[in-house]
Amino acid sequence: MTTAEDPQPSNTEPAFQIELRRLEKSYGQGRVRRSVLNGLDFQAQAGQTVALLGRSGSGKSTLLNLLAGIDQPDAGEVLVNGRHQSHLTDSERTDFRRRQVGFIYQSFLLIPTLTAFENIALVLELNDVRGGELKRRTATMLDDIGLSDRGGSYPDQLSGGEQQRIAIARALVHRPKLVLADEPTGNLDEDSGRSMLALMHSLVSQQHGLLVMVTHSLAVARSAERVLTLEQGKLFEREGEFAW
Repeated sequence: MTTAEDPQPSNTEPAFQIELRRLEKSYGQGRVRRSVLNGLDFQAQAGQTVALLGRSGSGKSTLLNLLAGIDQPDAGEVLVNGRHQSHLTDSERTDFRRRQVGFIYQSFLLIPTLTAFENIALVLELNDVRGGELKRRTATMLDDIGLSDRGGSYPDQLSGGEQQRIAIARALVHRPKLVLADEPTGNLDEDSGRSMLALMHSLVSQQHGLLVMVTHSLAVARSAERVLTLEQGKLFEREGEFAW
C-alpha cells in the first residue's frame, strides 16, 4: 500500500486508467434540453498529459466533472481502472475524489477563512496525513510554488496569480492519480504560467498520474502529449502541429 512516507506506486499496482464509453449528457428541464455530450468516447492512462480544447459552452467543464465523478452521465459509462463509476455508492465516489483526484478550478474556490497554508493542508488532513508529515509536505509545496513567505496569508490578501498558485498546490499536494485542471494558468503571467506548467507536469509524472487540462492557451496545449477538441459533443484528437 502507498503511504504518505512512500509516495511511489508499488511494482504490482495496476496502471491508473480511465475510459468513457458513449457518454450522453444534456441540460434543461422537461422537453427543452440542450445536448452537451453526444456519444462521446475517450480513453487515457497514467503517464499521459491531455489538453482539451473547445468553444465556450461545448461541454469541457462538464467532461471534467464526469471524469471526477462530481456529475453523472444521462447514458453511457465512466470506467476507472475498469470499474464502473455508476456501480459505486455515493461514499465510494466521494472517497475516490478525495484520494485520487486533484481538481484545479478556474475560480480557485479557496476557503476564505483558511490561510494559504491551511487551504493546502486541509486536503492532506482529509487523506489522513497528520503531524509533522502534514507540515513538511505543505511547506514543501509552498516552496515549490514560490510562496513560502505567504503561508499565513488569507485568500483576500493574495493576488489573483498567488491564489491560482495556491489552488494548484492544493490540487497536487496529496499526490493524486488524476489531475483535472480548468484553465490552470489563466490568471498567471507568462513566466509564472510556464513555471506552474512545469511543476504540474513534473509532479504528475513523479506520481505516474494522468493530467487533463481544459485550456484556451497555445502554450498549455503545446505542453501536452495529446491535444483533443470537443466539437458537437464528441472528442477529436489532433495529430502533429495544430492550427489556431
